[in-house]
Amino acid sequence: MTGRKSGYGAVIVGAMLVCLQTQAIETRFTSAGNWTNAANWNNGVPGASDLARLQNAVTADIDSVEVIGGLNFRGDTSLGNSIININNGGSLTSDGTQFSGNNRVGSDGDATLNINNGGSAAFSGTGIFEVGESGGGDTGYVNVYSGGSLTVSQTTQLGADGSTFGYINVNGGTATFNNDLHVGNSANAHGTVTLTSGTLNSVGNLRITDNASATGELKVNGGTLNATSSSIQVRDGNGSITQTAGAINAKDMYVGHLQGSVGTMTMSGGDNVISGLLTLGNQDDGAAANGASGTLNMSGGSMTVGTLKVGAEASTTGELTLSGKDTYLKASTLSLGDVGLNASSTINVLDGEFQIHEIISDEDSATESLILEGGVLKLRHVGGATGYDDAVALIAADVLTWTYAAEGSLAATYNAADADFSWTNGDGVTLYADTDGTNYSYMWAETIPEPATLGMIALFGGGMLIIRRRFMI
Repeated sequence: MTGRKSGYGAVIVGAMLVCLQTQAIETRFTSAGNWTNAANWNNGVPGASDLARLQNAVTADIDSVEVIGGLNFRGDTSLGNSIININNGGSLTSDGTQFSGNNRVGSDGDATLNINNGGSAAFSGTGIFEVGESGGGDTGYVNVYSGGSLTVSQTTQLGADGSTFGYINVNGGTATFNNDLHVGNSANAHGTVTLTSGTLNSVGNLRITDNASATGELKVNGGTLNATSSSIQVRDGNGSITQTAGAINAKDMYVGHLQGSVGTMTMSGGDNVISGLLTLGNQDDGAAANGASGTLNMSGGSMTVGTLKVGAEASTTGELTLSGKDTYLKASTLSLGDVGLNASSTINVLDGEFQIHEIISDEDSATESLILEGGVLKLRHVGGATGYDDAVALIAADVLTWTYAAEGSLAATYNAADADFSWTNGDGVTLYADTDGTNYSYMWAETIPEPATLGMIALFGGGMLIIRRRFMI
């Protein structure tokens, strides 16, 4: 009997010890210096079952392997003064268990997380990775520099609450988001992702703006963005993609996705592959006059897409403009308003080359416009169950129109003498088509100057006014 009591007591004591050892605490970083210095914390260095909280205008340096149960990096009101540096040989891992499944950078102040060369951070949990939270202009910054690595398995929100700001900058490092990444999440919030060099992997959907009054920006100035198993959505509110260099590889891309959204993409450089859909103006969402609006302006770079939809549903608006002689866009299928009769589809080829293998249309030519002015249209096969059979049909329906090609454009490199077909519009501008012995027809527009005419000579008071030669264009 005594032995039983003793054993029972030992079990109770052992359980109490285990409970005490694993009980979560919140410990606050209060002094600048190394993360592992217990003197810098009010309740000791946090462990795997603890919540680490930082709020003062100080810098914490991580040079070792650290595992915590949640990060509440609240920040300071002085911009840039509250910092975590994960340095070479350092890592920070948090599963958010002691913070309702969340991890946070920037709340009730501004906070900056720098992942430097040789450093890494990994955030997981059932909640949110919040960058900019709590309202009132609070801001979170996450910078992944050359040699650094960030892995997030939670849903990520940049600008998690109203009137907050969230920024992620990848400059030489690698950032991987295994769940959705929301750029501009709440009302009046602002989110920005900037890829300067390195790699950004978006395994979940990359959603640029997720609220009608939010603003979201994706800036690709170099490096590689991979979203090959998901989609990039300029989703709601005002969202934009700006690209000057680098590569975007994605399954699908929607520029102007939901009802009432306004999405823009501006590309002046880079090489992109969209294996599935690229849609400009995607959903009407049942609203007769409030569909999404999407615009793509290419003045450089190249892009290859599976299907390009310009105005996908009723009341949506899509517009594509190509300019710049080094611009190249290839679409295996071009879809012009093929669902909604009142979708607006406008394509302007001002320069560069636009290659199309097939055009599908609802044949509502009043809302479809393909204008060739200075660039080259490369057609392989034009047709489909609801499409146009050939270029002649496009011209006859007034879908394909052309105007004067400016001197020095890509069209000027083609020789009218090689053309197999030509059409002249009412403005005296000729559209040429050269099959070039292939399945393709290269089409461009030119204005041939009329022969010069000698001007009139008139005498005025012993003087002479010469009206010089003039070209009729």
